[in-house]
Amino acid sequence: ALGEGYFIFVKGGVVSRYANMKHHSEVDIRREAYQSPEIWFRYGLDACRAALDMPVYKYYVYLTDTSHPPAALRAALGGIRGASLTQSGATNIEVTGDEADKGVGVKVLADRLGVAKHQIMAMGDHLNDLAMLRAAGLKVAMGNSEKELKDISDYVTEDNAHDGAGRAIRRFCLGEDVPFLQ
Repeated sequence: ALGEGYFIFVKGGVVSRYANMKHHSEVDIRREAYQSPEIWFRYGLDACRAALDMPVYKYYVYLTDTSHPPAALRAALGGIRGASLTQSGATNIEVTGDEADKGVGVKVLADRLGVAKHQIMAMGDHLNDLAMLRAAGLKVAMGNSEKELKDISDYVTEDNAHDGAGRAIRRFCLGEDVPFLQ
């Protein structure tokens, strides 16, 4: 409705409104297009309409320099019964089902493996990681995290570009004496 670009994630496929914007699962590190044999990709409004006849797992709006302000997009997308909004970065808004967050995934996996909450460490850097951190006994925010994650975390490590995840693993899983930001 607002003319933004988006991806629709369905079983086995990714559908994009615009053909000139490729999802990162479709483009390798050299930014050369490739097609995964396990995932199909389709483009255009007709493909998007067809995707809505399938179970949709996630609707992902990507933000560009010409996008509407994120608050306006959140207002337009908000209020969908059974759905929640989150972000995995400053350049997107994700719409998923209420029960499709990382926290639910951690709880399901922990139950299947018989792992108690206090035995779980989770690390995150964006708003889509909040539920996962809340589901863990040990919460680690990356140095480049959103303030909300740092506020609920037990520790803040270095950012993504400075081995933050590795430092947390070395300290809490391997018992090495590694300095932290907090």
